[in-house]
Formats: sequence, C-alpha cells, structure tokens
Amino acid sequence: MLESIAVNPQVEIQFARMEVARAGLSSMLVIALLLKVISCQSDLECLKEFKSSIRDPMHFLDSWIFPPTFSICKFAGIYCFHEDEVVYKIDLPGLGLTGGFPRGLDKCSNLAFLDLSHNKLNGTIPSNICGIPYLISFDVHNNSFSGSVETSFNNCTFLNNLNLSHNRFSGPIPGQIGVLPRLTKFDVSFNQFTGTIPSSFTSFGRNFSSRSFASNPGLCGGPLRKLCYTKCSGRTRSWLAETIRSSSFIFIFSSMSRLHHHSGHMI
Repeated sequence: MLESIAVNPQVEIQFARMEVARAGLSSMLVIALLLKVISCQSDLECLKEFKSSIRDPMHFLDSWIFPPTFSICKFAGIYCFHEDEVVYKIDLPGLGLTGGFPRGLDKCSNLAFLDLSHNKLNGTIPSNICGIPYLISFDVHNNSFSGSVETSFNNCTFLNNLNLSHNRFSGPIPGQIGVLPRLTKFDVSFNQFTGTIPSSFTSFGRNFSSRSFASNPGLCGGPLRKLCYTKCSGRTRSWLAETIRSSSFIFIFSSMSRLHHHSGHMI
C-alpha cells in the first residue's frame, strides 16, 4: 500500500508565489524585447525613407543598405545608444545632400540630435517636426530652406539648440519658440524673417544677442538697434496727406501775404 505523501501548504504557497514572480518577470522581459524590436523596426523604416527622399551625390550614404546586412548603428552618420540599436543621433553635415527636407524622421522616435548643416537642401520645414518627441538639437544652417516656421517648433519642449541661420526663411519669428523651457542656443541670422522680434526672446531670463537675429533686413526691435514702425491704415494715410496739403497751402498763403505786406512797405 502506498503511503500518502504529506503536503506542506506553506511550501506550496511559497512555490506558487515564486512561479507567479517568475512568470511576471518573464512577461516584463518579453514586453521589453518586443518594444526593442518595434523600436528597431521603426528606426529602420525611418532611415530607409530618409535615404529615399534625398539625393546623395557624394555617395556618403552607400553604407545604408536595405535590408541591412549589419547593424544600422554602423551606418555612416548614425549613432545609437550604447549596446542598443536605438538611433539617437543623425549627423550628416557638409555632404552636398540635395532635395527637400528628409522624410520619415518622425519614425525615429528616440532621435535627439539632428545635424544637416552645410548641405544643399531646400523647401520648407514640416509643421509637425515636434512629432520627434525628444528632439534636443536641430541644426540646418547653411542650406536653402525657405518658407515660414510659424508652427514648426512651438511644442519641442526638450529643444536646447535651434540653428536655422544662413537659409531663406521668411515671415515672423514665433514668440512661442522664445518660451521653450530648455532653449539656450538660438540662431536665425542671415534669413528673410520680418516683423518685430517677440519679447519672449529678451525676457524670462533669456539673453539672446543681436547676432542671433542679424542680417534679416525686415526684422526690428529686441536686441537689434533698429526701431519698429507701425504701418498707417488707409484712412490715416489719407488724413495725413490731406493735413500736409492743407499745411502747405496755409504756409504758402501766409508766405505770400507776408511778402505782399513787405512789398507794400517798400513802395
């Protein structure tokens, strides 16, 4: 006869807890791995779309092969977090790249640094550039970008450096950029911006110098030694013109009367 085996309830409970903990830890690891795979796939699509949307006459991006035969972190100009295939920096200055602003960057969801300076890119900056949530540095100086940036950077709350200098941007400079909490480096010199420099760039402890706004003939106010003049309305211009004409007539009439009076005394 087989003797019944005594079961210790406390041991069973402890064993059950260990299994649950192990299962929970395994689930967390699986989720983490899945998130990493999804992020890597998104970065891959980002770089693939980026390359297809521009022209690379110097063939610097020839190492960007799709599907990749090695880690995308070894692509020229691409930097990843340590021991992780998550792209945080795209560094492609001075390569003669042409075309419009590269597409697909919103898929590089962990991108923090973007440097496309000293190229030959043109067109406008997308209005949803802040769809890159952790963008810290955006540098496109010395290109041929144009158009307005009225809403492009308003919600880039992590932005520390914004360099748009030596392009053809136009329109007003948005005051919202001046209140971005982390912005410490800002340069929009040598463009075609117009209007009054918003007070947000000279308040809230900000101290951007005149060099940040230099060589924009239509800009005034702020740190620039150039006063802003309010344009007159049509009614005001008409009133002013009429006043000048009336004043001129009164002046001429008064002058003629004095001359006639003086001539009378000479006779």
